[in-house]
Amino acid sequence: RTYIPWPIACFTLDGNTIKVYKAEVLREKTDKTPGEIIRAGRDGLDIATADGILRITELQLPNKKAMPFADVFNSKKEMFSTGRIVNS
Repeated sequence: RTYIPWPIACFTLDGNTIKVYKAEVLREKTDKTPGEIIRAGRDGLDIATADGILRITELQLPNKKAMPFADVFNSKKEMFSTGRIVNS
């Protein structure tokens, strides 16, 4: 239990539960719908929130290990396309 980070945030996309291990808040404002993917790339996954933007930098796909978003993005670009909505 010492090495298991808890609690872990998660969201769903395409019916898959994705766990978030590292994220940061960007001090930018956006007019996008909360939960909408704004950008995805080597820097991370940017998702609109009611108060700004959340950048996810490390996550875990179902049945995979936790890894930096840049590594996930290399093989799953279509999954994280701009304009898609994630569910909490």
